[in-house]
Amino acid sequence: MFQFGFNSSAAWLFALVIVFNRWFFGSVLIVSFGDDSFRFIQYLTAHHSVFRCGLHKRSFTF
Repeated sequence: MFQFGFNSSAAWLFALVIVFNRWFFGSVLIVSFGDDSFRFIQYLTAHHSVFRCGLHKRSFTF
């Protein structure tokens, strides 16, 4: 059984995503970590689009 969890690689991935979005798109990326879930709210682009996504670690359990 594999369960999705946050490790150093995932932390680096999120850091790269934040840097990429802020540098190229000037977007806002907010990542809040909890015991069972994280939510990121991303971005106001030139098209004024807002993308919201809530993911639970349970949904990544195979």
